[in-house]
Amino acid sequence: MKRCLCVFIALIIILLCAGCESRYKLPDGEFCYTYDNSRAIPLSSEEKCYIIDLFNSQKNDGKWVGSVTNCICEYRFLTEDAVLNYCTDCGTVNDVTHMKSVRLSEEDKDTINAMLDNYARN
Repeated sequence: MKRCLCVFIALIIILLCAGCESRYKLPDGEFCYTYDNSRAIPLSSEEKCYIIDLFNSQKNDGKWVGSVTNCICEYRFLTEDAVLNYCTDCGTVNDVTHMKSVRLSEEDKDTINAMLDNYARN
């Protein structure tokens, strides 16, 4: 009985830890759109990987918080299981699927904005 209880507790811990990890994954199709979805932004695979790695890292100014902001977002990133709205002005990323947000560092915000501006002019 004790052995079954230990196995059951271990299984619950494993499932809880697996559920806590919210890693974003690139979709098979397009990744970035204008906020109104009127135009796909054709980022390179390196740019997509940089952005998705940034969203998955703790390198940003803060950690993800359990609410979204009222920012005016200009871009939308679509991952396998989430919609992320991005505000170029303040560098806030709103995960509207999971109702959380994070503000990127100035350096990371400037890097992403430069990538997006490169395609917005085309």
